[in-house]
Formats: sequence, C-alpha cells, structure tokens
Amino acid sequence: VGRGYAALTLEQPGFGELGGTEKGPDCTTAAQAALLIGRTLLGQRVHNVMCAITAAPQLSQRIDLSDVSVMGNSGGGTTSFYSACMDERIGMAIVSCAFCTYRHSIAGMRHCACNYLPGIRLDYEMGDLAGLIAPRRLLIVAGREDQIFPLNGVHESMAQAEPLFEAAGAPQNIRLTVGGEGHRFYAAQAWEVV
Repeated sequence: VGRGYAALTLEQPGFGELGGTEKGPDCTTAAQAALLIGRTLLGQRVHNVMCAITAAPQLSQRIDLSDVSVMGNSGGGTTSFYSACMDERIGMAIVSCAFCTYRHSIAGMRHCACNYLPGIRLDYEMGDLAGLIAPRRLLIVAGREDQIFPLNGVHESMAQAEPLFEAAGAPQNIRLTVGGEGHRFYAAQAWEVV
C-alpha cells in the first residue's frame, strides 16, 4: 500500500481465526479435514484467492484487475504459485521459499500437510507446472540456507521452468533472487525485481 498498490491480505485456512491455535497455525487438522470431503487444503486456498480476485472490484471502483499480482512466503508462496497456475488473471506471482523440486522438499522430509496434492508427482514436478504461468511473470525468491526448500532443488526447478518460459516467448518473465539466510521472506530483494 505504501508503494501505491491496492492490497488485499487473505488469512489462509489453518492460520489465525481460520484454524490456528494458541500455539500458532494448525494446517494439519485443516488439511486432514479437507481430505475427508475429497478436497485438499491447498485447493481450498487457491479457490479463496480466485474468489478474492473476483470480489476485489466490489471493494473499490479503483481496483484494476488488468494487473493482479499474488505474493506469499512458505505456505503463502505455495498458494501464490498454484493460484497463478490456475488463474490467468494473475499477471505476476512472487513465490517465496516454496518453489523447489518435490524430491528435494515435500517428498524429501517432513512437511506441513497443506503442501500436498495427491498424485501430482506421478506426472509433474513443480518446475513443469511453472509452464502454466508462462508467459506471465514469475519471481522466485529463495533463501540460501533454507532447510525445507533447499537451494539445489530450487535451481533444479528453475532449470525445468526456464525453457518453458523461453518456449512461450518470455524468457525475461521468470527470475530467481536468493537471500543470504534461511526460510523467510526477503522483501527488499523481491521489490528490487518488481
């Protein structure tokens, strides 16, 4: 907002009043409850983003849907990535500490249950899915010391995604910026690219 953008912040299911506890987020309970009704928590989060984009012009006549961006870190980065894969109204996705091969991240160690999509790894890696965003803009933000989305898996995903953006005629629309620490949001570096 301070930089002149209209901003809408969504509280994701599993966080705060939408499922958190006094100890913090509780994604596991929310993810398991979604599975009981044949859904995924990640799918519900993506649906919420799509509904928010549709509803945003009702909040203010000054909101322009011709330039929608999504941004998030960790679980929010995951939601931002898959939202951009599913909704072509999103012109730019800023995906922080979430873009990595499944092999190096959610299949390689214990992770929050909200990251999982049943069967996805049978056919796709995260880098493959980035092709659904091309030729729109995709900024990947990573932490050099991120232990749950390791940098070598981020680079491998980028190597899968970059040819897809090149094939779409927009190699300049995918970028990676790496912060010097671990699993956190690097706002200054993201703004430099934006």
